[in-house]
Amino acid sequence: MELSFHEDDTTEECVAGPYSLLGCELICREEQTITIRLSERESNKIVVFTAEKDAETWILLLGEIVDKCLRFIAAYGFRSEGIYRRNGKISEAKDIYKKLTEDPVGTHIASTSEETAYAVADVLRQFFRRLKTPLIPQSIHKDIYKLG
Repeated sequence: MELSFHEDDTTEECVAGPYSLLGCELICREEQTITIRLSERESNKIVVFTAEKDAETWILLLGEIVDKCLRFIAAYGFRSEGIYRRNGKISEAKDIYKKLTEDPVGTHIASTSEETAYAVADVLRQFFRRLKTPLIPQSIHKDIYKLG
C-alpha cells in the first residue's frame, strides 16, 4: 500500500462522498484509492491510500465497515466517555464483527443498549488490527505524527 500527502487548495467532489466526522472527511473512494481530507487549523491536507493487491475488495471492505462503524459511533456514542478506550461487551462485538466481515453492505448495526457504541468501537479497532497489511505503513508514521 502506498500513502501520499497533498496540500488541499481545491475543493474536490466525488461520487462516493463526502462523509465527514470531526475534521476528517472521506472525499473519494475510487477503484484503488481512498482519499481523506484532514482539516488542520491553518490548512487542509489530503491523504491518499492506494492498495496494490486485491484493491477492489480491500477498498470495498474498508470503506463499508469503517463508514458504518464511524456513523454508528457518531450517532450513538459521540458523547460517550472514552468511546475508543473503553471495551464493549465481547459477545456483542464478536457478533457485529462477524456480520460486518461476512456481509459489509447488507449488515445494519442496531443499537441494543447504551453499551453497543462501545462494542462498535471495539469492532473498528479489531478490524484495523486484523488487516493483513497495515492501513498506515510504519515508514510514514513520523509524517503522520507531525500532522498532530
